[in-house]
Amino acid sequence: MPKPYESMRDEFAEGAPVDSPKYDAAQSKAAAIYNSKHKKHPVTGKHKKKAKLSSSEAAESLFKKKE
Repeated sequence: MPKPYESMRDEFAEGAPVDSPKYDAAQSKAAAIYNSKHKKHPVTGKHKKKAKLSSSEAAESLFKKKE
């Protein structure tokens, strides 16, 4: 996670245990603030992976005409 997000989350949590509702609220609040400032790289908790194309599929996509 980005350092600015983590520092905001820790400040809002004020030492609350990780499995507490206060910690969950701190995560939500910090994510909302961070995401509003960093629209291209939001904190989502999900990792996006791109599917790799085989070499033949990659070649086809390069030379495929737009219709």
